Amino acid sequence: MPQHQRTLLVGGATVTVRTSNRTTLGLDVTKAGDIVVRGPHHTTDAEAAALVERRRRWIYRQLNHLAEISPHAPVRHLADGEQFTLLGRRYRFRIVPDDALTAPVTRQEVPDSGTAVLMRRTSP
Repeated sequence: MPQHQRTLLVGGATVTVRTSNRTTLGLDVTKAGDIVVRGPHHTTDAEAAALVERRRRWIYRQLNHLAEISPHAPVRHLADGEQFTLLGRRYRFRIVPDDALTAPVTRQEVPDSGTAVLMRRTSP
């Protein structure tokens, strides 16, 4: 089933329009908070925008619900000697001058965030 995708702006919100061999229009709010309109190949941008406008209150309820159930990830400022958990293991944070370390750097990717933590393993 060939599927086509495009995006448009409706009332300040980015909406993804996915068309396929289906016969009806459908609306979805993903766990990531994306608004997706699914419809047949002949779906116009005006039809998709009209659906989003009609269902605006439902979309807001879904987005509010997602915000309420999403895990809170507060920004932490680590101080020297503080302990933290990374990938299920406890570590002690230590600030040292870069030239004092000779161990190779290990890069730990943080899933779904696009960030990485650079670490050097040293003996205690």
